[in-house]
Amino acid sequence: MAIDTTHVHNVGDFYSQHYLDAVLPDDLGPVFKAWSAREKDGGAKTPAKQLARLAEPYFKALAAYPSASDDEARRAVCADFHARVLEALGYDRAPTARALPDGSVVPLTLAIDTHGRPFLWVLELPFPESEDDADPLGAAPLGALDDPEAG
Repeated sequence: MAIDTTHVHNVGDFYSQHYLDAVLPDDLGPVFKAWSAREKDGGAKTPAKQLARLAEPYFKALAAYPSASDDEARRAVCADFHARVLEALGYDRAPTARALPDGSVVPLTLAIDTHGRPFLWVLELPFPESEDDADPLGAAPLGALDDPEAG
């Protein structure tokens, strides 16, 4: 099964081209088949189809964000849309916070641990307000909790 890796940005050649071309399709094939079988049996749509349905809600949220009355309203616009993205990927939004080694605390939208160690952290970032704000790595995460010291 061939997978289109055209949009995979292999920063620093983290994955070998052989892996992307020959191994990854075999690794992901059973997952794609399970998703398709689940949908065929009347279950949830595949994540790709669920994500495709988020185009209109995305543009509505993007338009609503700058006109929201205050920071809390903006956070709510983001949280609603981000919850939809997580749901499409099979996760639930579960805000928490985690301490970093330097003692700072990062607000998380979702944290999954495996074998007692962090496995996946999802950070909720604001929508960009201008072209200058379009770099998500330059944005501070939205405060997901009333008490950022909790968690």
